[in-house]
Amino acid sequence: MFTELEMKQIVCHVFEENGIDINDQDAVKNMDSLEYITTLVLLEEEFKIEFPDSMLTKNMFENIDDFYLLLGWLIGINDLENSD
Repeated sequence: MFTELEMKQIVCHVFEENGIDINDQDAVKNMDSLEYITTLVLLEEEFKIEFPDSMLTKNMFENIDDFYLLLGWLIGINDLENSD
């Protein structure tokens, strides 16, 4: 199990490996399709999860916080229904 801080550190590392600066709130929107898929695959490997096929569409996320929320839900540290 990962903490939220550990999850964010891993995500930052994976994004940086792909040349994506997540300090920019539009980082997720600015990824090209190859960067997007590569990032998802690397995150699947890191967290031992599988993103649903519906999330393989480019620009699925509005910002990095949406991305963290969904990833946290997939690895079991966030409850999407109760996080407003």
